[in-house]
Amino acid sequence: MKKHLTLGQKLAISLLLPLVALLGFGGITSWQAWQAMERATAMTPMVALSVAGSNLAHELQKERGMSAGFIGSGGRQFASELQAQRRHSDRVLAELKAHLGNPHDTGATQLALHGLQQLRTQVDGNRPQLGAVVDGYTGLIRQLLTLMDEAVTLAHDGNTAARLAAYSAFLQSKERMGLIRAVLSNAFGADRFAPGLYRHFITLQAEQAIYLERFSRLASPAWRELYRQQTGSSTEVAQLLQLAHDRADSGGFNQNATHWFGIATRHINQLKTVEDGLANSLEQHVLQLHQGATTRFWLSLVCSVVVLAVTLALSLRLMRGIRHGVHTLHQGMLRITQNNDFTQDVPVQGSDELAELAESLNAMQHHLNELLLGVNQASRRLFGNADHTQDSVQKVRLHIEHGTGQVELVVSATTEMAATVAEIARHASDTFGAANDSILRAEEGDHDVDDTIAAIEEVALALNEGERRVQEVAQHTRDVEHCLTTIKQISERTNLLALNAAIEAARAGESGRGFAVVADEVRALAMQTQHTAAEIDDMLVRLREGVESAVAAMSTGREKAGYSVEEARKAGVELTTIVGEIRKVNAMSEQVATATEEQRTVTDDIQHNVILIRDGYQATLDIAGQLQQQGEALSDLAVQLEQRLAQFRLRQSP
Repeated sequence: MKKHLTLGQKLAISLLLPLVALLGFGGITSWQAWQAMERATAMTPMVALSVAGSNLAHELQKERGMSAGFIGSGGRQFASELQAQRRHSDRVLAELKAHLGNPHDTGATQLALHGLQQLRTQVDGNRPQLGAVVDGYTGLIRQLLTLMDEAVTLAHDGNTAARLAAYSAFLQSKERMGLIRAVLSNAFGADRFAPGLYRHFITLQAEQAIYLERFSRLASPAWRELYRQQTGSSTEVAQLLQLAHDRADSGGFNQNATHWFGIATRHINQLKTVEDGLANSLEQHVLQLHQGATTRFWLSLVCSVVVLAVTLALSLRLMRGIRHGVHTLHQGMLRITQNNDFTQDVPVQGSDELAELAESLNAMQHHLNELLLGVNQASRRLFGNADHTQDSVQKVRLHIEHGTGQVELVVSATTEMAATVAEIARHASDTFGAANDSILRAEEGDHDVDDTIAAIEEVALALNEGERRVQEVAQHTRDVEHCLTTIKQISERTNLLALNAAIEAARAGESGRGFAVVADEVRALAMQTQHTAAEIDDMLVRLREGVESAVAAMSTGREKAGYSVEEARKAGVELTTIVGEIRKVNAMSEQVATATEEQRTVTDDIQHNVILIRDGYQATLDIAGQLQQQGEALSDLAVQLEQRLAQFRLRQSP
């Protein structure tokens, strides 16, 4: 499947996984930041609700203490203070109701606040129950303080959770102080502890200590320092608490409940100052947490979008650049392979690997252009040399054909000469027989002498004709030597041209391999021609020597024939000495027969050598024909090569 994908698809697939990973990482980061922002967003109103609830709890703590003092004194104390505190609590309650629309509020707070008016009605009744009133206020306050515990569940970082838990522990500790204030207000108002009240007092002090210890462990150094500064001067509260412990069994505290309430209230107000500082710090922390979470969310979202957009843009730009570079290279290669166009360079853009590949392609294109130009020039020279070689071979063939004709004439002449020599031998034999007969037929001497004279004259004429023919053979032999010299020169030039063609074919490389084969064949034929010409030269030397011998023999025979004629004539005059003269003629006829036999042998050798020369000429003519055919084939190959090269559009060298 990967083999059928385009380059753009492969690049897109290779970038898909990093982009998906980047998108997933950015999405997860943004989702986590969004969740943190949502938690901080939910925590902000919840903390505000908790702070408002703690403010109301503080006011209800004071109202609870005054109500306990009011009930414990039988309505003699805290009457006016209680009414004023109720009005103040109602104002804080109105502020709390503004936060009750928080989605994290369970509704239990609203139900608890509805019971506040019933508690007040119960306090103002004829015979209120102190325990029920205190428990009612305590339950209401506890419900308000649990709001902070719900805020703790929204915190997902340790620092915020520790701050919220420390703040909640401080509120619980302050609540226990409020309960202690209410319990001692009742005890000091009645000047004794009601049954079970002291135990409740001890429990409250133990719980307060536990919550303060928890606050000390969870609070930051700044919060602990704030608590130390605000509560460092509360020694009078500690003295009254110790007094309550000392006289718990006997009673008789001799303390005004209003005085205690005021002292405890000042101490609680100090704790309220600490609470307000803690609440302000907590609200600032939650606000900063919300702002930080919001900033981190938008920053992560914007960064993710920007990084994704930049990555996508850069990836698309790089992909477009790579595809453009590859498309440019592809178009350049198509122009070379399909159009055979070497006149244009592939555009080089940048300095990356694609640019280096384009430069390499241009360099290869220039190199191929130079090679093709060289091959084109070599093909033109080869075509010219092939034509020149073909012309030279044609001339050689014409000379060989002419030499063959001359050799045919020599063959004919030698054949005639052989026939003449045979005839001379026959005549010499006849003369010898006639001489012998002349001895027996002396009476027919005149007639026989005349016949002899006539025969000898014919022999003389034949010898003259044979000498002339042999002289012509000698002249033809010289002509053949001249032609043979021309053949040698042509074969040497052919060998040189074949060597030059082989060199040019070697320069052409693969394209000239066929030319190299032809050049080697031409050179081999030229060497064979030189070898054959050397053999012909040797045969001509032997022919010339034979011709000279034949000329000398014929000259001797002619002279002897003339001498025989003279003797025959004398024989006709001197019939008386015919027998002796005939014997002389007989001896001379024997010499003529011997010379004629020798001439016949030489003539046969000449005829045989001339036939060999003719066969050599014929072989040379066949070789010349082969050379001409190969030259024509070489010329055709040069034309085909030039036609193939004409299909290329080449850049001419400057």
